[in-house]
Amino acid sequence: MNFLQSLGRELRCRRLSHGAPLDEAHHLVL
Repeated sequence: MNFLQSLGRELRCRRLSHGAPLDEAHHLVL
């Protein structure tokens, strides 16, 4: 698994835990 894949997975997990704010960051990263 490369860095972007692992980072994207981490952001999705955080979004589930904390709600919407990180969704924007996820789109910026990917």
